[in-house]
Amino acid sequence: MAKKENKRTFVLTDESVNSYGYRVLAGGLDRAQFLKNPVMLYSHDYGLMPIGTWEDVREEDGRLVADAKFDEGDAFAIEVQRKVDAGVLRCCSIGFNVIEVDEGEALKLPGQTGPTVTKAELLECSICTFGANRNAMRLSEEGSTPSLTVKPGMRMTLTQTNEASINPNNSNSMTEQEKQQMEQLQNQVQQLTKNNETLTKERDELREKAKKARETEIEGLLSAAVKDGRIGESEKAAWKEMLSVSFESAKTALEKLNGRTSLSQVLEQNQGKGEYAGKSWEELDRTGKLSAYKAHDPEGFKALYRETFGANYQE
Repeated sequence: MAKKENKRTFVLTDESVNSYGYRVLAGGLDRAQFLKNPVMLYSHDYGLMPIGTWEDVREEDGRLVADAKFDEGDAFAIEVQRKVDAGVLRCCSIGFNVIEVDEGEALKLPGQTGPTVTKAELLECSICTFGANRNAMRLSEEGSTPSLTVKPGMRMTLTQTNEASINPNNSNSMTEQEKQQMEQLQNQVQQLTKNNETLTKERDELREKAKKARETEIEGLLSAAVKDGRIGESEKAAWKEMLSVSFESAKTALEKLNGRTSLSQVLEQNQGKGEYAGKSWEELDRTGKLSAYKAHDPEGFKALYRETFGANYQE
């Protein structure tokens, strides 16, 4: 006896009320584009490659039915197929674009709180753990639909996707007042975005101006310090870095350095100080009197050193 082929037939959707409170008319599903590319996804994950396709898509008693064909070259698809064959995975869920809805009571069934989707474009159908349509699952060999056991205290989650819910941006499901409110909110967002861009630009410009002003001030302080002998030319780079990192404290330290006394000032201060008055560093060095001059007039010695060498004397 030939082995019976396992077709893995699923009810993709029917016209019952789903867990969101609305329902989709199977006869209103436009399947033209779907039939050109009848992809099977897993849990509506559009970022993953399809795990198979749907074959023999047909309507049966108000239900949309199809046979699942898994990609045998895909390890993940084969694992999903194994779970389907084992009865671990039974549900499926369609993804679609809403085209028209009917808010009227005439089409509503008992327990229906939302509208009836009368026209929609079918995009795909996914194998999933839980489907929003309770009847969208694999058929048994006898053709009946297995039921889910739901008990008080159980935690239930439903497969959710933008295509499988009523889109609030769909013009067919929004009132004029809601459209106006949506437009106002969009305008406010655009204005806030524009204001933020303007403030950011102004902030950046102010920061750039402040940066240039600080750089100019630092250069002025360093030039003055070199000129009056508080620092040497070789020390400028180090002081510039300190002023850039901690301006106020570095500025205070720089200002506390003793300035260089000019040679003429030294000579004036040393008039009447005997044999060292009016002598240059070279003269005192040549005559061997530098040590004596340092002991006799330490401040005069240091001033003459700065005047001669452009740096402070180091003990």
